[in-house]
Amino acid sequence: MMTTTSEQAEEFDYTSFPRRLNLGCGFTRLEGYLNVDFQALHSPDLVADVCDLSMLPADYYTEILAQDVLEHLSRFRLPALLREWNRLLEMDGLLHFRVPSLLDLAKLFELEENQTAARHEALLQCLFGTQAYPGDYHLNSFTHLTLTAALSAAGFDLVSVTVMDDWLFDGVARKCARREPDPCTALLRIREPGALIAASYQSLLGRAADAEGLEFYRHALESGRLTPEHFLTALHASPEYRARQAPNEAQNEPGAEPGA
Repeated sequence: MMTTTSEQAEEFDYTSFPRRLNLGCGFTRLEGYLNVDFQALHSPDLVADVCDLSMLPADYYTEILAQDVLEHLSRFRLPALLREWNRLLEMDGLLHFRVPSLLDLAKLFELEENQTAARHEALLQCLFGTQAYPGDYHLNSFTHLTLTAALSAAGFDLVSVTVMDDWLFDGVARKCARREPDPCTALLRIREPGALIAASYQSLLGRAADAEGLEFYRHALESGRLTPEHFLTALHASPEYRARQAPNEAQNEPGAEPGA
């Protein structure tokens, strides 16, 4: 049974499938899993964006398998994506993942046996994807620190991680807490540029949009020079947003005293 349209997805009968998810399955469809991919050409059980699986129930699945998925999503989309996967898993449910290890991959470029243009091209493909068709681009990579921090922020404990084939993190994380949806998920549902800008300034910066910022971003959004995702990325990258988040980040540092 393959679901291929948004209308069908809304009526998807998840009870007909196992309580294990194979997300971003590509051509690797597995028995004993609900296989999900956004490309219909992969013939998954469910055609859907793995960032929005609202047709599936919360606290229901025992396992999520996500091999070679997270690197295809921008760093901006990562928090919302992990929160969505956290929502789907039952407490203590497991997330099995495989993602590029940036530092281990960088080391391979320096090895003597890799000092040919062909080997460097192959390694660049590991870093940036094959780019053979839409969606097969890598927009992210990970270090042990960034991986652990992203999982923790989304309500996961890192159980184990090893380096596979000298350049891939292969690991398991366990759901240890429920996390509310990322506020940017709701912001991206706002279609009118002015309303999006106003709501985003208030949510992310804690203030009303100034006239200059409102005019600049409205023109950029209306002209198509800037997508809503890129606009939110710009606010996240601003010194004002980072300064506002600094006290929270310090509070969440390992070993930080409560209320420090």
